[in-house]
Order: sequence, then C-alpha cells, then structure tokens
Amino acid sequence: MLAATHAEMGCEDDARREVEIVAGGDPHLLPRNDLWLFGIHCLSMACARLRDQARATILYDMLLPYAERVSVCAMAASVGSASLPLALLAATLSRWDEALHHFGVAFERNLVSHKPWAAVTLRDHAATLLARGAAGDAERALELAEKALAMMREMSMQGWIPSAESMAERARRLTLNSDASLRKDAEGWALEFGGHRCRLGNVKGMGYLARLLRSPYKEWHVLDLAAGAGEAAEDRERTFTRAELVAAGLRATRLAEIGPLLDPKAKAAYRARLAGLEEDREEARRSGDATSLARVDAEIDAITDQLASAVGRGGRDRTASPEAERARINVSRSLKTAIQQIAKRCPAAGRHLTASIRTGWFCSYAPDPSERISWAV
Repeated sequence: MLAATHAEMGCEDDARREVEIVAGGDPHLLPRNDLWLFGIHCLSMACARLRDQARATILYDMLLPYAERVSVCAMAASVGSASLPLALLAATLSRWDEALHHFGVAFERNLVSHKPWAAVTLRDHAATLLARGAAGDAERALELAEKALAMMREMSMQGWIPSAESMAERARRLTLNSDASLRKDAEGWALEFGGHRCRLGNVKGMGYLARLLRSPYKEWHVLDLAAGAGEAAEDRERTFTRAELVAAGLRATRLAEIGPLLDPKAKAAYRARLAGLEEDREEARRSGDATSLARVDAEIDAITDQLASAVGRGGRDRTASPEAERARINVSRSLKTAIQQIAKRCPAAGRHLTASIRTGWFCSYAPDPSERISWAV
C-alpha cells in the first residue's frame, strides 16, 4: 500500500524502494494469504505508475484471473476493482485494447460501491488515451478527465483533485493548442508531443526534421538539407565551399544532364493549394481570426516563393541536376524513416508530421493553420 501511495504522489524513489522491499526480485514470492490479492493490487498500481515493464508483465498474468474481484484488506478500506491495476499494467505494456477494456470493467464495478475509485479510474483512463495518442483520444480524454474532476469535487477528494485538474488541462491543451519539442542529446533524440514523451534513435532524418520544424512554412531545397543535415546553428543562406560540396556527395554537372525542378503535376498541385488558401484567408478575415490569417499568409508566401524559384521568366522551368535528384530521394527517404519511427512511439505526433511535412525538391513543415503547435527544437 505504501509503494502505491508514494507512486501516486510522484515520490518515485520512495516508491521504488518500497517495491524492492515488498517484491524483491520476484512478485511470485509474495505469501499466498488473505492479504495476497490486496498486496498484488497495490504492488501492480505502484509498478504501473513507475513504468516498470518487467514486473508489469509478471503482475498482469498473476492478477488477470481476479479481474472481476474487488481488492479488500480487513485493516484498510477497499482499493476497488482489480481491473484498474490490470488496465494500468496493460497500458504500461502498450497493450492499449486490453487496457481500455479493463478500464471499462473497473469503472462499472467501482461506480456501484467504490465511487471514489471510479473517479480515479476515469482520470487514469484519460491519461492512457493521451499516452496512446490515436485519433480522437485527446477529445475523449478531456471528457473523461472533466468527469473525474467533477466526481472528485463532489466527494471532496481534495488529495486527488489537483491530478485530475492537471489531466484535464493536458487534454484541453492538446485539443486546442499544443507545445512540442524535439531535442538531440548524447543518447539520441527526445520527443515531447501532447504530454507524451519518448526516446528516439539517432537516425539522419531526425536532423532534417529538426531543421524543418525550426522554421514552419519555410521551403528548404534538398541540397541545403543534404549539405547542412539539419544543424542547430542559425539557419541562413550561405555559399558552400568545394570541399563541403564534395563531402555532401555533390559535384558539378553539365547542362545537358539537368531537368525541371517542378513537373507539371507538382505545379498544378501547388496552384490548387493556393486557390484553397485564398478561400481560407477570406474565411479568417471574415471571422477576425488573426492567428489563422497569419498562418495562412505564411503558407501562401512559402508556396509562392517555391513556385517563383522553380519557374523563370515567361513561365520557363528552372532546372535541377542529377545530384539534386539523388538528394531529393535520399532526404525524402530519411524524413519518412524518421517520421515512421516517431509514429511507432507517439502515434499522435506521427499523424501530425505525416500530414505536415512536405518533401520534394523543396521540403517544409507546413501544418494546418488550425493546429496551433509550437515546437522547441
């Protein structure tokens, strides 16, 4: 019980120390007496909140046969349905469907005779949805967190209210406005998106992605990305030395080898997008939405600049070398690999970046103006 209490309060070091005292190296060693189910219930809650995946796997299998039971200790109040720790253990293991099933069972059982635990179940259900990050999860999480908060206030659960308020705020911020970060450190990359944090591998595409995220709507030519590889230095136009170009795998080429920067299909797509943005601009003006208007104008400027760079006087196509074509392929592939890695760890961020990162001869981060996400890179 003490380990679970420490974990709930965020005292992780104390919680880990208590888990070691109670469970040691193997939860199977807990004595099978009248307190066993109560003890396994509390230990599971602690290990889940500590994100202890090794013990979570063991405890889930041990607790699953008691999913329909209520955990009670003769010397303490009930800690509610055993399905709640099962849900948290499944979420720790990213077994989302099982977690959501257990949350549903736990809420129904707890609502009947353990109402305070029903409120806690709703709060933890909301947290799991935010961690999963599937389409619609943030909205559903906000609904559950607000319901949990209302129940806690009704029952004067003063010690629990701040956590429910924090959960509701996280969900609300994700649905309306979001702060995110992608930072490189000695071990690779760290991503934070919509309250979800994860570690990512040190793949080259992350550097390209970071450079795009620093300058929303700015168009970067693939040769600039290939040569710079997304350094954190201040982005500015520069001239590369011959040695730098050779190091990036680039060389001079004959005019006979070059082709158009944008094919007719790409130019048509950009012009169609401009037409749609003009409609968005008028709508933003009519509604007085200055933020959306600024974002739309920025995207219009970026597309206009790209078209101008690809088409010369009289509508004649400007050209690109075979080296630029290779850079286009390699940069696009690297960005795709990076985004796929992100999607596996944080689906919500993966969906956002898939929809917002544009590749080709010019690459950019161009999010929907309605998605107010500010990146720290």
